[in-house]
Amino acid sequence: MNQIVDFINKDQIVVLIILTAVAYLFGWWRGRVSVQKNEGATRREYQEAVSRQHLRQVEAELARVNEQNSRYLSFILNISGIVKQLYSTVNLDDLLERLEKLTKNLLSTSTVRIYLLERNEGVLVEYKKGREVGRCNVGDCLIGRAAKSGLIQTRSYNGSTINSDGPNCPDRDLMMAVPVLCKGQLFGVIGLGRQTTQTGNEKSLIKLIADIAGFALMNQNRLREWKNEATTDPLTGLYNRRYFYHRAREAAERSIREDMPVSFFIFDIDNFKHYNDRNGHPAGDTLLAEMSKLVQKVTRKSSLIARFGGEEFIVMLPGIPKKDALIYAERVRQEIESHPFPFREAQPLGCISISGGVATFPEDGDSINRVISRADKALYRAKEAGRNRVFLYEPDKEPYQPNTLPSGEVLQKT
Repeated sequence: MNQIVDFINKDQIVVLIILTAVAYLFGWWRGRVSVQKNEGATRREYQEAVSRQHLRQVEAELARVNEQNSRYLSFILNISGIVKQLYSTVNLDDLLERLEKLTKNLLSTSTVRIYLLERNEGVLVEYKKGREVGRCNVGDCLIGRAAKSGLIQTRSYNGSTINSDGPNCPDRDLMMAVPVLCKGQLFGVIGLGRQTTQTGNEKSLIKLIADIAGFALMNQNRLREWKNEATTDPLTGLYNRRYFYHRAREAAERSIREDMPVSFFIFDIDNFKHYNDRNGHPAGDTLLAEMSKLVQKVTRKSSLIARFGGEEFIVMLPGIPKKDALIYAERVRQEIESHPFPFREAQPLGCISISGGVATFPEDGDSINRVISRADKALYRAKEAGRNRVFLYEPDKEPYQPNTLPSGEVLQKT
């Protein structure tokens, strides 16, 4: 009996063990299936998240490209109006500002610098609002190389900095330089900084802008030449009589508004006919041109010099009272008398000399014509007194002679 009980107990124990094992295996299997399902779901979610991120990046890039292409399309569709606007711009500063704005908008860059070629100096100069802010020699740095070669020049970008020509290079913030040419003639260079968006069409577009700029700048040069022809004496480079009167009237109006004097110094070359007859008219032309440069050298930029006719010149001195104008006029006379002009020794006075007169608005007349006429009268009195001297216009007295200036009087540049 005891043996039976023991057998039953043993048998139950075995069954229990088997059932427990089966239950454990079943639970393990179900858990494994659940983990695999969770891992699959997590993997799918991760892949979906990555796909969404890639999609957003692609959409953003497409948006940038579409925006850029929209600007390109707008530029192409409106190119006729843009060209007309640029060509009709008379003021150089306005033209440069419009070119800069157009380039920035079209090529997605915040840095655009336009250099103009100064032919007399052979350098490239950057201007902002009529003021020079930088310059570069032809052949130097990125800008200079583009000017010298006539080709687009570029720099590389390593992700954080632009590989420039060194810290002393004036265009080290630029990545591309495009020469501005028209009919084979160089007018300047357009420099571009790093672009935020690129589509591969940048070189073609900037070349198109440079071509438009070339024609616009050539038009500017022609307008400037025509204006100079209308306002400038071709022999001396000084202003002509017509332009002088235009500026003199403006100065008179300002004089009345601001209660300030405007003085006039008129002079001509003594015995100029003798000089021409003895040395020939080409020598006389050379004398006029050389004297013009000498007078410009001792005259402030705020004053205005003009060739009044033949060997006669006139200088307008805004804001300068009569006595100070006489000091300036006497300095001009002394500079001319001592200057080593060709054939000076053969002149009747042994030198090239001038006679002049000074009058002031409104002190000596209520109109520009009247004041200039009275300065001219003082000039002729200087001629009658023996030449090589300058007189003030004084209606009630003998003309005042500058030789009576106090000793040690400083002759200021006017």
